[in-house]
Amino acid sequence: MGYQDLVMYFTTMFAMTNPFGGVGIFLGLVGDQPITTQRQIARKTAFSCFIILLVVTFLGASILNLFGIKIYALQLAGGLIITLMGLHMLQSNQTSMHQVDQDPKQNKTPDIAVVPMSLPLITGPGAMTVVMVFVSRAAPSLFDKLKVSVANLILVLIIYTFLYFAPDIKSILKDSGVRIVTKVMGVILVAMAFMMLGEGVNAFLASRV
Repeated sequence: MGYQDLVMYFTTMFAMTNPFGGVGIFLGLVGDQPITTQRQIARKTAFSCFIILLVVTFLGASILNLFGIKIYALQLAGGLIITLMGLHMLQSNQTSMHQVDQDPKQNKTPDIAVVPMSLPLITGPGAMTVVMVFVSRAAPSLFDKLKVSVANLILVLIIYTFLYFAPDIKSILKDSGVRIVTKVMGVILVAMAFMMLGEGVNAFLASRV
């Protein structure tokens, strides 16, 4: 896995997890809690996200092999999923592509760090698909997986920073600013998804030759 692959991976994951949009959701769930509680939840959320990404990075390929799923099938399915998510981000007036069904008043406890913040909001099916696609595309070595894990760690630290300073970021960007950034993330996601779909189609055609 080369430098360009890592840059593409990190860019796709940053757009997928969308820390800017996560700020609005986070404050909607814990906005009336003391700042110390908010930061405790931010730490727990970041830790949970990293553990999820770590597990998918090292066990994702084994899961695919267990079910006999070809990499091109995952690329095609992942490309479609990410395209839909990106289009939703472009069309939505929400500050995030994710929506929380529960009443925020009922979720304002540290328990929301794992569900719904980590799963399914930040490191949900879309993010896990991206990890599996990039890790499984070319028989990665242990060193490749470690490089992906370092990229994941950097991403999680960025997410943690956004959640830690969520009140300040929200006051600077306002809802309109968060929506604009979310739409930019949507454009990036759609572009990355099309590249993933193209690779999947090429791999599928090559497998039939």
